[in-house]
Amino acid sequence: MNCSEFLENIQAVDKGKYYVCICPECKKKEGFLFKDDLQKALVNPKHKVAIHCNRKSECGMTTQIQLSTSESAQTSIPTPSDDEILHMNQIGVKKIEMLVDYLSSTMDYSSFPSWRGFSSSTLQKYEILLYPQTMRKFLSSFPNSYDLDFFDRSLYEKNLLIPVKDFDGSILRLLLRTTDPEKEKEYGFRKEVNLPLVINRGELWNRKDIRSNSPFLFVTEGVPDALSIKEIDSSLGVVALPGVAKYRQLLDLIKNEKNFTKQIILCFDSDKAGFKFKEKFKEESRKMNLNCIPFPLQGFKDINEFLLKDKKNLERLIHILQHGHA
Repeated sequence: MNCSEFLENIQAVDKGKYYVCICPECKKKEGFLFKDDLQKALVNPKHKVAIHCNRKSECGMTTQIQLSTSESAQTSIPTPSDDEILHMNQIGVKKIEMLVDYLSSTMDYSSFPSWRGFSSSTLQKYEILLYPQTMRKFLSSFPNSYDLDFFDRSLYEKNLLIPVKDFDGSILRLLLRTTDPEKEKEYGFRKEVNLPLVINRGELWNRKDIRSNSPFLFVTEGVPDALSIKEIDSSLGVVALPGVAKYRQLLDLIKNEKNFTKQIILCFDSDKAGFKFKEKFKEESRKMNLNCIPFPLQGFKDINEFLLKDKKNLERLIHILQHGHA
């Protein structure tokens, strides 16, 4: 198929520097592909176009599609202007990093709103920030950067800002959440808005713990579950997937680590997607000779619910994992 047929088949909708489209894997219109990736395929017939799915806990797959060689190498797609760019330039990223550093050093955590049973010390240590008006104003200067279907309302009703950093501490993306889950239920907003600042650099929160001194690496489905482990023992290694279907991001990072010997403890939710991808993770980790075991949720739907409803038992189970006895 040529480029036009390809875009028609996936029902692509132009969003500036990327297209929203049908995910070939789950058939839902929550896929997206970058125009620059499509342009590479037009120039190089061997290059495959990547379609990514936004349904992170239900699908989250990336599908590689190769266009036919009959498409002319001179064929082009519209080049987006600077104000349509999906990801901020380095000046914008640096401004955000400066603002996040300032908020981290000046925020009064003693008056921080209650959220998910976390102590102020945990929230402060892992840079869970209140989303200030100054940041909202700054992000609003990039009106075409993100999906306008939810940008205005879903962005502005959030009040938590969570930076996702690379190994060197540079910020790759921002996660926006709310301390008021009733807002999500009332308005139907996404519970988490994911704002990428750097293209194609992964979505794992707290990836630096892959290289920590802890002999354990807890793998959770989302930041609140990861913080729940840290609330019990901050010395434990923990990373958070944006959704269980994104588990390969972690395995790809581990492949690049020499002499990785940590015991991986899977803390996926007790639901259909959690069970499905727990088995997939275990299967692929065996191929890599990784030590991987599931965490017993004791009937709770996730680690954070475990923390909120039975913290002492959660502490006991984590202690047994660490030391082999109660």
